[in-house]
Amino acid sequence: MASRLIDRFVQWAEGRDGIEPDVVETLVDFKRDYLGDAQEGRWRAGDLTEVLLDLIPAKVTADDQWYAAVIPTMRAFLGFARSEGLLHRGSAPVSALLQELDDVEDQFSTAVTDPARFGLAKAVMSAVGDIDLSDPEAVQVAMDRFNALPIEERRAATDPAIERMVDEQSTVVPFGGFNAHVPGSLDDELDGTGDGFPQLPVVRLAPVPQLAAAARECPVWQRLQILTTWLGERRPVTTAEVLKLADARAVCAKLGVRPVPDWANQPWRDDLGPGAAVSDADLPPLPEPPVRGSKDIDALHRLWTLARFGGWIEIEDRSAVRGPAWDASRAGDDDEDLRLWTELFAAALEMSMGAGDSRRYPITDDRPAAAVVHALMSSYVGEEHTLGELLDEMLHAEEDVLGESSLDPETERMLRRIEGRRMRQRLDRLVDLGAVALHDDDTITLTPLGTWGMHVQLETIGLNAPALGDVVGLDAEELLLRTEALPVDDAEAARAEWIEARGRREAADALLHAAREGSAMIRIAAMSVLDDELTEVTAEACRPWLDDPLLGRHVRVLFARLGELDDAGLTAEDRCWLAVESLAALLEDVERPVDTDDLMDEGWSVAEGALELASVWTLDHPQLLTVLDAIGTGHPRVSVRKTAKKAAHKARMAPHGG
Repeated sequence: MASRLIDRFVQWAEGRDGIEPDVVETLVDFKRDYLGDAQEGRWRAGDLTEVLLDLIPAKVTADDQWYAAVIPTMRAFLGFARSEGLLHRGSAPVSALLQELDDVEDQFSTAVTDPARFGLAKAVMSAVGDIDLSDPEAVQVAMDRFNALPIEERRAATDPAIERMVDEQSTVVPFGGFNAHVPGSLDDELDGTGDGFPQLPVVRLAPVPQLAAAARECPVWQRLQILTTWLGERRPVTTAEVLKLADARAVCAKLGVRPVPDWANQPWRDDLGPGAAVSDADLPPLPEPPVRGSKDIDALHRLWTLARFGGWIEIEDRSAVRGPAWDASRAGDDDEDLRLWTELFAAALEMSMGAGDSRRYPITDDRPAAAVVHALMSSYVGEEHTLGELLDEMLHAEEDVLGESSLDPETERMLRRIEGRRMRQRLDRLVDLGAVALHDDDTITLTPLGTWGMHVQLETIGLNAPALGDVVGLDAEELLLRTEALPVDDAEAARAEWIEARGRREAADALLHAAREGSAMIRIAAMSVLDDELTEVTAEACRPWLDDPLLGRHVRVLFARLGELDDAGLTAEDRCWLAVESLAALLEDVERPVDTDDLMDEGWSVAEGALELASVWTLDHPQLLTVLDAIGTGHPRVSVRKTAKKAAHKARMAPHGG
């Protein structure tokens, strides 16, 4: 798959020993196809482990040299992406990713040769020796050779793979992570677009300085500062890479945390609806909490896990040391602090997805976790829930299917108390992160910081989550780019806010100057706004541009539509130029070389219009060669492709050609 990051890495890696760029393309393709993440620069915790220990052993047949290059190549790729500033903001810290590679390196070399891990196709091919999978005839010969083997040999090769497939398909995962509970991220609803995802509303994001300040003020951030300051330069850890118990109790005193398990804390007596008090008053007395190590102190262990995930703490030589996030957090850089908080939010969401502590309550389903994500999503789209309403929906969801409740009153009362407590635990952790607000009436809402975090997470799992920050402060080109992909009503509202802040004539002048300096898409978008939203000042603002080589034709068409001219006065050359302009705008986000599938039929019809002028190669359009080359490689008709290639050749040979 072509991308700026991969292309630059391939150039950088050329001639370097032990580096195989094909490794990166293979891993990125697997991440896209099997993990649902097409961002080549985004690697979250666990992605490398899954691809290297599950997908590569199951699906890739390669020589020893290729396998040997996998880990070194991915180390080089991650370092290169970070140094070039192309590592996606949703990635885990590079230090954590490199540690993950270290952790799987020995397992990887064993896994790729372990028949128990082979997929069915790889199992078959391994039984008949090396073949060229790109050669259909060689594949067929190999299949014939395999089918000729005794059935015992065939079953010895394929049975482990088949059993593995059956196990994978029949395994019920208790919780699939954050995206498993986002409406539409599986197959809940279709919105008519065919992509399986719902249309999310446009959210307004608070300014970065405000968000960063909120991140630095949240309790989790403050505790991380206390923890890492207390840690000093180095602190010994156990073989499980956690604090020794004496140190754990010492830092708990600094943090103001009771050094006991979660189930030994009883801080709630909240009203979650009629007769639904969450109280431990009538529960049996708790025994003395068994704390045998720092992992038993849940609040500290969660903070420790967050610190390691976010790069605040790293483990070196059986000691904990401060990580790069701690250094970065002390610089006071708003963008960097917001990025650090976003990583903590992602980790906190995934950590809250677990079934919870069954030492106190023998219930391990994931309903409270799903309910919390439901509450976050509801707040994100402008709907609010109380804790009681969440409990009602959770406990009575089956009534929609069965038509009646299977819960007797006493069972429902017990479940309200238990499930309400577990739900509240998860919400309180997000409150401590500054992402959620729990109001006096038990209404759950996202804070501005939480809205930012949800926006990033929704984009990370591939949803279209449109958002706008400060509209008024944008320049004209940024405004057009930000509003291009928004729903019509939201885009118009954002532009109206921008126009009102400047005044209509000043706004029109700014759009025209942006059009003159911008791309074809910017010119077309600017003229559309002038036509639709600034009609009363358009003629006055546009008149000085009538003879401009880039804007003049657009202005004449606009004046004819406004009644300022009886006729646009366009020549055949003008119409051809405007066709090139339209196609240039369509092609701005299309990778080269252009393929037939990259444009709809309407786009290729515009392309034919651009070639109607015999002297098209003489046009002074700045993207002429780009357009002709695209038609020459992508147009579905051979005759049109040939005409475009000839015109492109003439344009290059002309004195003004490229």
